[in-house]
Amino acid sequence: MNPEKKLSSRSFLIFNLVLIGIIFGFSLAFLSFSCSTPGGGNIARAQASQSSVVIPQDALAIAEGLQNAFNAVAEKALPSVVEVKTVVIQRRQSSPNLDNPWEFFFGPPRQDQDREFRSQAMGSGIIIRQESGTYYILTNNHVIEEASEIVIATRDGNEYTAEVVGRDARRDLAILSIRTNDHLILADLGDSDTAKVGDWAIAIGNPLGEQFNFSVTIGTISAVGRTGGPGGNINDFIQTDASINRGNSGGPLVNIRGEVIGINTWIASTTGGGNVGLGFAIPINNATRVIDDIISSGSVSDGWLGVSLIDPTREVMEALSLTGNRGALAAQVLLDSPAYRGGIRAGD
Repeated sequence: MNPEKKLSSRSFLIFNLVLIGIIFGFSLAFLSFSCSTPGGGNIARAQASQSSVVIPQDALAIAEGLQNAFNAVAEKALPSVVEVKTVVIQRRQSSPNLDNPWEFFFGPPRQDQDREFRSQAMGSGIIIRQESGTYYILTNNHVIEEASEIVIATRDGNEYTAEVVGRDARRDLAILSIRTNDHLILADLGDSDTAKVGDWAIAIGNPLGEQFNFSVTIGTISAVGRTGGPGGNINDFIQTDASINRGNSGGPLVNIRGEVIGINTWIASTTGGGNVGLGFAIPINNATRVIDDIISSGSVSDGWLGVSLIDPTREVMEALSLTGNRGALAAQVLLDSPAYRGGIRAGD
């Protein structure tokens, strides 16, 4: 049979149809398998849908502007923040080892010996003033309260031995000093009286030790005028939800302009000291006079009235027919005190 008759034969036509069917079947099966593979068939559709989304330029500009503001705040405030490393040295008596019966009955008499125990801790601080080669650092009193050695570390890794200039335990504030010819950046102190609920708040410090030093966290001011700090602290606090943890104590709380408006001091937590969005900072205006008094004289002198004040409960206010009024209640007035001579009496 010649080639032309072979190509036009019925068997050759059937063979071609079968071959085309096989190819079509394999193609259909491959396409079905690709679509049923998890994530396989959806990738192209997802990419197509993503590529069609356009972020509004006006909204993006606002978000980027806010992001740039936070970048600038961190760049401005971080150089004035320091680590406050402390060493507490305690001497304790250690008794001789009496677990060995031979030593107990026949060994030479031994007396208790004093042993030295060293423990390390860390907090934060801010550089606030410079005078004749002396830099002054503001921190919390509880950060350095029992410290035998204090070292200040800057963000660039330099370390300086620090001395305590003075402290105010009632406000939980302390001033340290270091001497150096290095150029250190001073913090920009703001006006905490202008802080309002809802304002941006940026906390800076060294949470949980050196591993996370010089961290920046962002939140808002949750409340102002809070009371009830630990250790009988007499400050009214700024409350913030910017993350504050152990090690942040003494570090700054700054506003959107990079100005220090508070000193991070304590947290209220039910998780063993971890952050739950209840952080408290001492208003910087409360510290201003403390700074001046300690640097000039080494101590703080407070006025004395001779009266104990309490926040009256609603029941007390109703009993005194003072509902709707605000103020402090004089619970006790010392005889011949300035308050007594001024006419204040218990119950006023």
